[in-house]
Amino acid sequence: NSVTQEFDLFVGSTLVNSIENNFQIYPNPTTDHINILLPVISDNSYIYIIDNIGKIVFVKQLSDKLTSLDLSELASGVYIVKININNQNYFEKIIIE
Repeated sequence: NSVTQEFDLFVGSTLVNSIENNFQIYPNPTTDHINILLPVISDNSYIYIIDNIGKIVFVKQLSDKLTSLDLSELASGVYIVKININNQNYFEKIIIE
């Protein structure tokens, strides 16, 4: 027999689960920029844009809950957005047209 127990992980006073379910990246697809809206931010928050071969093509430390990124230098294609807040990673796919 095994016992499975669910629990909520708190970072400060914010549930990690709420970050995963409530961050927004828009517009998607995009041509030149994205906006990232996070429910929480910390001193140790970063965004990474990763191309289809796994290369990090963009890195920025996040300092506001709403951040706009200029991606006009990136080629068209599918990218992964990795958001790292307090060593917790969250991922979202974006398309640049």
